Amino acid sequence: MAFECKVDQHDFIMAASYSDSWVMIKDESGRVIGGLDSWYICQAKTGPRDYGKNTRTPCYRIMASKDWGKRHSDPLATKQHWHCSCRKVFQAEWGQIVQMSKLNPQTMKVEKYYMKSDVPNWNLEDMRAMALEEELAPTSARELYEKVETVNVALGDFIVQDEQGFHRIASEKIFNSLPEFKWSQLYNFTK
Repeated sequence: MAFECKVDQHDFIMAASYSDSWVMIKDESGRVIGGLDSWYICQAKTGPRDYGKNTRTPCYRIMASKDWGKRHSDPLATKQHWHCSCRKVFQAEWGQIVQMSKLNPQTMKVEKYYMKSDVPNWNLEDMRAMALEEELAPTSARELYEKVETVNVALGDFIVQDEQGFHRIASEKIFNSLPEFKWSQLYNFTK
């Protein structure tokens, strides 16, 4: 288990969970040639109105983990709750958007693939925390929180900026067309 010799082990694992980067693959020169990143997505019914169905569409905002609103100002506080910029409290069943990237040897460009996934379970969070423990060697949970990598969602064909400046999936149709994998499957992709 990660940070098992620390009295505040849970705080360290919580701090590690704020990282948006799971795996970063670099070549000999240090250039990133692949990786796995994830972001929580808001699916509260606060998006644009669908007049045909007479309902609101899901929010579909995607933010870096550190950018979600927090119930407590201390991100490592117990009984923490996270909320979207639309003010709705995050629900675990909303899941995540995952970006898998890899170098295309023909074009020498990093290509990105997107999918939906569930929220990582505690065992996967523990594995990520073990990797960060080894890589960053933090002396406190606060130091780890400050060091974990924030990866901002890039705009693209289906990730757009809304009128308030937030990144979101462009439509429900696009969201529904994304393939879905469980984290247990995604982790095997990177082995």
